[in-house]
Amino acid sequence: MLEQQSTSWVQTFQIDKLFHYLSHATIILSYFSPKILVEKTFPNNKTLLTAFLALLMYGVAIELIQKYAIINRHFDLLDIAANTLGDLSGIGIIKYISSRSSTS
Repeated sequence: MLEQQSTSWVQTFQIDKLFHYLSHATIILSYFSPKILVEKTFPNNKTLLTAFLALLMYGVAIELIQKYAIINRHFDLLDIAANTLGDLSGIGIIKYISSRSSTS
């Protein structure tokens, strides 16, 4: 007989937050990758701040839509926190690559 694997709420919680984190880091990195890899140009701080604020508003908007427009979904502040950490990590990677290439 096959044993049914049960997933605890802790595992589900961690996977969900990891998904939020990785998806937002990926959005930032894939948006700026063509300029960095092909054109060898790096976004300035104002551009990175604009991208961060746009993704922050996007994440909040999605959570509000879940709360008010989708049945059986709810607003989760921890989703927004995971999104924000992903955004900041992506920006951190871009800044690191930028600093490394300017010193070479």
